[in-house]
Amino acid sequence: MLYKGNSGAEGTAFKSASVFKKALPTWAGFELKYPYENYDAHGEGMYQLVALISESDEIFNSQIQQDLTIDNALDYFLPINLLRASATLLDYRTKKIIRGAGGLFAIMPLVL
Repeated sequence: MLYKGNSGAEGTAFKSASVFKKALPTWAGFELKYPYENYDAHGEGMYQLVALISESDEIFNSQIQQDLTIDNALDYFLPINLLRASATLLDYRTKKIIRGAGGLFAIMPLVL
C-alpha cells in the first residue's frame, strides 16, 4: 500500500487520528495511492499507526516496533533533523508511507 500526504491535516503531522471513513480514498491528510480499491481494507492499519504515534510515551515505546520499520524511521528523521531541514522535509507534501508485505510501515521522502 502507498499513502501520500496531501494536506496539512493532523494525521500527516502525526498529532491525532481522526475517525476513518471507509468509503473515501483520503483520510486525515493522507491519500491512498495504491492499490486504488477496497479502501476499508487498507485504512485501519494507517489509522492504528497515526493513533499510536499520538499516544503517550509509554504506549508508543512499547508498541511502535509492531507497526513501523524502526531502521527506516531513523534513516528518515535523523538526517532531516541533523540538516535542520525539518520545515521542508517533514512537511506533509514531502512524505509517503508504504506498508510492505510484512505489515510494517515505512516513511520515505516523496522526492529526493
